[in-house]
Amino acid sequence: MQNEQNEQIDIQEIFPNIQPTQKAPTMYMVNGIGTNVYGKRDYHAETGAYLKTYCLAILFIPVLAFRAYRVLDAQNGGWIFLGREPLSRFARGWNYFLLLGITSLIATGIWSEYTNSPEYRAQQNLAKAQQFQEQNNTAEALYHYILVARSYTSYAQQGQVEIDNHINNLDKSSIKDATKIVTVFVNQNYTQSNKNLLVQTMKVIEKSAQTDALGSYKLYNLTYKIGNKKQDAKLRQSLLESIVKQHPGKVSYASDLAVLYEQQQRWKDCQKILEPHGTKLIKYEGARILGQIYAQQGNLKMSDALLVPYVEKGIKSLKRIESEYERVWQRSRQDAINIMDRTYRYDRTTSEEKMRKIYMDYIQKHLKEDKNVKAKLEEYREAARIVNVAMDLGLVKLYLARTQQNEKEREKQLQKVEALFLSIQSVAGGSDRYQLTLGQVYYWMGKKEQGKKQFAEFLKQNKGQTVKSLELAEIYRELGDSTEAHKLAKEAYNSSTKEEDKMYAAQICALSSLDNEEKISWLKKTNQEDANNSALLNSALGNKALKEGDNANAQKYLQKAITSYQKQHKTSATLNNEALAHYSLFGIEGNPKHINNAARLLDEAVSLSPNDSIIIRNAYIYLLEKSICDVIGSRIDLKLFQSFLSDSILRFFYKNKSSKQQILKQLHNNETFKKAMSYMKKSMVLAPEKIDTYSKAAAFYFLLQDHESMHGLLTQLRSIQKYLPQKNYGGENLTQFISFFQQEANYYNGLATKSKNPTTIAIAGAYHLYYDFVLAQCGTNTNVAQTLKVAQDLYKKFPSTRAHRNLVSSLLLQTHVVLMQNKTYKGQIGKYGKDVGHEYLIATALRNYPQFKQTIVQNAHFKQAIKLIKKNTVSFPESTKVLYWVLLSTSGEQQAKSMLQNLKNSQLRNAFEEVNTILNATSVHALLDSYWFYTAVGQKERAQQILAAYQKRGVPFPK
Repeated sequence: MQNEQNEQIDIQEIFPNIQPTQKAPTMYMVNGIGTNVYGKRDYHAETGAYLKTYCLAILFIPVLAFRAYRVLDAQNGGWIFLGREPLSRFARGWNYFLLLGITSLIATGIWSEYTNSPEYRAQQNLAKAQQFQEQNNTAEALYHYILVARSYTSYAQQGQVEIDNHINNLDKSSIKDATKIVTVFVNQNYTQSNKNLLVQTMKVIEKSAQTDALGSYKLYNLTYKIGNKKQDAKLRQSLLESIVKQHPGKVSYASDLAVLYEQQQRWKDCQKILEPHGTKLIKYEGARILGQIYAQQGNLKMSDALLVPYVEKGIKSLKRIESEYERVWQRSRQDAINIMDRTYRYDRTTSEEKMRKIYMDYIQKHLKEDKNVKAKLEEYREAARIVNVAMDLGLVKLYLARTQQNEKEREKQLQKVEALFLSIQSVAGGSDRYQLTLGQVYYWMGKKEQGKKQFAEFLKQNKGQTVKSLELAEIYRELGDSTEAHKLAKEAYNSSTKEEDKMYAAQICALSSLDNEEKISWLKKTNQEDANNSALLNSALGNKALKEGDNANAQKYLQKAITSYQKQHKTSATLNNEALAHYSLFGIEGNPKHINNAARLLDEAVSLSPNDSIIIRNAYIYLLEKSICDVIGSRIDLKLFQSFLSDSILRFFYKNKSSKQQILKQLHNNETFKKAMSYMKKSMVLAPEKIDTYSKAAAFYFLLQDHESMHGLLTQLRSIQKYLPQKNYGGENLTQFISFFQQEANYYNGLATKSKNPTTIAIAGAYHLYYDFVLAQCGTNTNVAQTLKVAQDLYKKFPSTRAHRNLVSSLLLQTHVVLMQNKTYKGQIGKYGKDVGHEYLIATALRNYPQFKQTIVQNAHFKQAIKLIKKNTVSFPESTKVLYWVLLSTSGEQQAKSMLQNLKNSQLRNAFEEVNTILNATSVHALLDSYWFYTAVGQKERAQQILAAYQKRGVPFPK
């Protein structure tokens, strides 16, 4: 009915704006996007018609209105579309707004693209640069010119031209402006113009050095960032000296200057500029330098105050870097393994043995070439320098603790020393490692019994674990106890059932073997696919060939070992072993390059393992020999006297006080020697049972008249004396080596006869005389007349301190031979001849047997000897032998009084004699020297104590 009515209604009349339509608009939706009709407005009550808006929808939300439709609701749902009508004002407004928005977005995008284009930005930066330049803000202008020059646009060249102009005019700038300009280049990392920039910067520095040293120095510190790879040390030092003079309160600059002075060994200057700052230095390198100077001077409390905070900070940093290095190393190693796993994934033909070698070779190569490993290794080496300082601090604290009278305080200080030494060790990584380290520290501190107890407990807790026993064996080896190390390793080898453990044990047995043949035998039982083991075997075979006189094969094996080490990843062990191979080659060829290489490699090994006693010991030995080579130069054939490169060989190169001072000055100023002596001190702490280290130290301290170091050595020996190897006197037993002595005497006699090198003749002749003296002591029929003639010729042709001593000894031997014709002398004194040298027998006769005095002092040869001794005491009053004083004093010579006064006043001699008695506990000569010395200086009770101690060990005392 309603429809009929609607049909009769004139729609056009009711809705004058309607435009009739024949069909409904298209409506569809796909995932919420499409067209549909929305809304309900302008409802007509009479007809029920209303307007809906036809829109584009996104996510079912209308965003754009197309048309409006007059509709009626259909009975079955939906709508009946009567016709189109105009959009509402709101819809039209929305559409306009949307269109404007879209247009704006497009316009904005186009504008943004234009303003962000390289050309536009370069143009803007150029304009800003010019504006800043007009404002005399050169640094900001330069910053924008750099941006332009880097733009790769048509403006780039213009920017570079402006930069070049600024650089060319840099020398006209003030130091302040120049610093700002250079800082811009550094911050922007702009290197295109570095060469000219560096030249101009240096001109500014040189121009301002006198008027503004501080500003010049700050600018100079920037130059290495702009290509100044070769820093001018003289200019740097000059600037710092001016700053320290003008600004004495600035701690950091005083510290920087001290670092330069340290490199020049200007210790007094270091102390002068650092001392006023005291504990303010603890943040700087100056704390280390002044602390170590105080330690050397014996000012231990001040040294401790400076070094403790410096070391604590450094050790913390070292542990962090050490841990990082280990992670990088392990990661690199695993990467290498993964690469090999992928490469040989489907390989079924290569034997397991060959494959293992392929893997190991590749891993070594990969580690050696990995940049990350190299970088972290360099960082670790730099950080590891703190260990050297910590070792010095450890020594300082040991000395302080040992001299502490209060027992409780001493124990407290010793606990701090333990904590310090433990911190130096690698990160513990578990209780087992801690136990081993603690035992090692006890050894260092002289608490050997506690150390042994700690090690015994470790073995008990790890009973039956081969690897743990071998870890302890390595610790014993590091401590210098090769016997105990070899014993443990051998037991592990015999008890182990695992092949890899047996190979590990065999390696330690080889390294701790004192006999080269045994070492070769053990090395053959190690895994020879391992490049390091193979190189060790080649070195041992080379040394075997060298000992047998087969130099050709020795060189072949040693060179093969060196080549192998050079291909391996650098570790302290490979560097140490390569150094030993170079040293053996030095013995064959005598070429200084080999001893130089050995010293360089060992120095590098120490930087990687600063507290490895084996490496430290090798380093001090070979660096010491290198320093002596540096001093004596090419004056001898080094390959002939490799084993004699010690303090004794220097006596061939001076004959009076001035020539001695010249030689000692060269040695004292030699950087290698300084480093060797530093390593020697560390070796005494890390391997306390190595007696020869103390002996070498004492010899050099006495030669150099180094009072402080000698007393420091004595202090250390007193604290560990009871732990040093003790043995009873078993006689000299020289007769069993007569054939060897004769062979050596003939060899050096032939060498002296054939050589044309004056120094070689002198040294060879001296050792020929030495073996003649020993053969005479053994009771052989030595031609003493010929011995004297040789000594006289050498003294005449090649005068030196050593030639002087040999002539004195030869003259006294002649005297002794004459005295031996007297039955009483032969029966009462000559009976000691197998244990005591002829010089000491004559001195004993003069002291204890008045009946022989007249015969001795009237002997022509004795008179000549006394004349030479008197000459020596005038030339070298500070180093006169106690034996010589006895000979002079008992023969009635007036000069003996001045010698005695020298002995009484010499604290160095006093310390040296005590050191001598500690280190030579079974030497008859050491007993006589010490007994005579303490008796002479009025310490008779001390003399009797020493005599009783020696006699308790069975040492004979000629009476």
